[in-house]
Amino acid sequence: MHILQALHDFKAFDAIEEQHRKELIQLYQAEENFDRKHFPGHFTASAWAVDTEKRSCFLILHRKLNKWLQAGGHAEGDRALDQVALKELEEETGLTGSRISLFDLDIHAIPARKAEPCHWHYDLRFWVEVEHPEAVQTNHETQGGSWFAWDEVVSDPRFNPSITRMSKKSLLRAG
Repeated sequence: MHILQALHDFKAFDAIEEQHRKELIQLYQAEENFDRKHFPGHFTASAWAVDTEKRSCFLILHRKLNKWLQAGGHAEGDRALDQVALKELEEETGLTGSRISLFDLDIHAIPARKAEPCHWHYDLRFWVEVEHPEAVQTNHETQGGSWFAWDEVVSDPRFNPSITRMSKKSLLRAG
């Protein structure tokens, strides 16, 4: 996937996501934004893992943040963010997928921790249709994971606004 073209072609869900799209296009063109040691921020990629019936998503309970999130991680210098998302999905959940498309854009603050200052994650989120949804094997970065129906996520206060937004978008996409 050509990421810069995908960003140009991306149809934002709302005004906030459109602003993120514009910022991410500019940020993508700078080399230093792909190094996790670059501050004030850097690129990350994540996978919105969708079951074969397209009714639910797989979320992990993130060990460090103690929040339900989609699988994802740092670009580590890799500009092929779709491949980063697939790699992180497999590492964190054991899940694999082949149908992938740019689905959501987010820029969010990460709190200061140990030697890292508060900084920004420029996150590209990819819709990934999982080939074997039953093959879950979470790793040490999580406290486990679970499949959640999108309508359940939309109405549950445990989930942050960006997870709720992706669930709303999923319901619209599924039609």
